[in-house]
Amino acid sequence: MNENTQGTDGGPKAMTLLDATASLLSTAPGPMRCKDIVEAVIARGLWSPGKGKTPDRTLCAALQREMKKGEGSRFVKAGPGQFTLKVAESDAE
Repeated sequence: MNENTQGTDGGPKAMTLLDATASLLSTAPGPMRCKDIVEAVIARGLWSPGKGKTPDRTLCAALQREMKKGEGSRFVKAGPGQFTLKVAESDAE
C-alpha cells in the first residue's frame, strides 16, 4: 500500500466525507440533501463522523467550496439544498 491509502494505524485510510459523498452519489438515483448523504455514508460504513455536532452542515460548506473550483468540481447543485455529481461531457453524449 502506498502512503496515500494507508492510515496511521497501518490499516486502510478512511475516506474523506467528500470522497464518500462522491461514491454515494455515483450510485444514487438522483440528487440528495446533505443530511441524507451524511446518514447514508455512515450507514454504508463509507465514513465515520468525528466530534462535530453538525456533519451535514460541514458537508454542505465543503460542497460549496468544491463547487467554487468550477470545472474541477465533482459536484453540482441540483436544487435548493440538493447536490449531485457533475456529469462529464463525454458521459452526457
